[in-house]
Amino acid sequence: MLDLRAMDTPAFTPEEAFEEAVRLASPAPGKPGTRRELAKRIGVKPQAISQWDIVPVGRVLAVEAATGVSRHLLRPDFYPPDPSSPDPHRVEPSIEARV
Repeated sequence: MLDLRAMDTPAFTPEEAFEEAVRLASPAPGKPGTRRELAKRIGVKPQAISQWDIVPVGRVLAVEAATGVSRHLLRPDFYPPDPSSPDPHRVEPSIEARV
């Protein structure tokens, strides 16, 4: 499991961050998420997500809101980390993501 809280700079790729987002899109506590569940949470067809290697820029904010995986991890090429933030790589999942 990736430790997203203790990182000053990402030690993993956007592909790994995407897989972590999929894992966190769990329908129930203690159960791993699926690409289908992530698709449902962000309002896209599962076929779209099955084509992703990394999260498209236009979907980053939705994935961040649904899973809590920071945009800075999902697409550091478009959302570089804020060095002044105490934890620039992690956000709290939205209420919808916790349900």
